[in-house]
Amino acid sequence: MQDPKITWYVKNATDKAFTQEETFYAGSYNKQVDMELIFEIWNNRYGLQKVSDLKNFNITIGFDHYEDSALLQYCFFEKDGRELDSTIDDGIMTVIIPSSVVISGKENDGSKQHTDNYIQIKMRLAIPDNVTIKPNDLKTMFFDIVNIQ
Repeated sequence: MQDPKITWYVKNATDKAFTQEETFYAGSYNKQVDMELIFEIWNNRYGLQKVSDLKNFNITIGFDHYEDSALLQYCFFEKDGRELDSTIDDGIMTVIIPSSVVISGKENDGSKQHTDNYIQIKMRLAIPDNVTIKPNDLKTMFFDIVNIQ
């Protein structure tokens, strides 16, 4: 059977629709309002034939520049309203996805009714008032799925 076919969709908390993008501009950070992004991670969206389920995985997050990794401690992730555990090691955050989470690889028409084929993860960036960040300092984050089998 084919490996999982993963596609990422993302939107700001204020956007109405998700977009499938390789690169997504999240906007400018404002300390008065936490920045929130919502991800949909699909397996085999619009697939006509079943592929392998995605299970036993975590999500890793890193910044383009190592010195920006100090901001990882202010990133929080949740699924279904519950905060997910995470670790930070050598500039990379690992978001722990519970082992009970499985993203099905069954065939589907890509509609939201196929809830087994995707999960939603919300990321919140909440930098405390006592932490200074440079204005207009563009940050590039990378997200990846890592198999833990």
